[in-house]
Amino acid sequence: QVVLTEADALRRLDPESPMIRALRAQVDLARSDVAAARRFPNPRVTLSREAVAGVVEYYPLVAQPLPVTGRRRLEIQAADASLQSVEFRTADLARRARAELRLAFATLVEQQTREEQLEAAVARLRELATILVRREEEGDAAGYDRLRAERDVLELETDLTVARAGRAEAQGLLAAF
Repeated sequence: QVVLTEADALRRLDPESPMIRALRAQVDLARSDVAAARRFPNPRVTLSREAVAGVVEYYPLVAQPLPVTGRRRLEIQAADASLQSVEFRTADLARRARAELRLAFATLVEQQTREEQLEAAVARLRELATILVRREEEGDAAGYDRLRAERDVLELETDLTVARAGRAEAQGLLAAF
């Protein structure tokens, strides 16, 4: 097992992590929308050809739309507002990702501690069961005490299995970052 500190876990969300790069890509996409809104519309060129009675005439037409209604300014403002919204949303998602990573790390530490405590308890109860077996063989203890200790060992081993599954789940969650 690799010992992982909280700082090591948070480094998984460095600026080059896939999650952060995906968030930055959303901001870049919104910036490209702003740049597109700031550009003037492209001119249109059409070429018409007419042929009548052997006479061929070409009519070139160049049209340049001029935004005089103020719509372009409103589109630029909307794109700027959209960019700001995306920047705020991605910053919020990055903060939430860091918080979720910290929570996943804390859950993993909790599950590991729980597992260690249960392993120690199982070892102590097994030792007690062994002592009770010896005492029962010597006639000093009742069989009920031994059976009770063995049942408690089985219950704790079940809890230990659940704790190991919880630790594996917490490790998977942390690895997802």
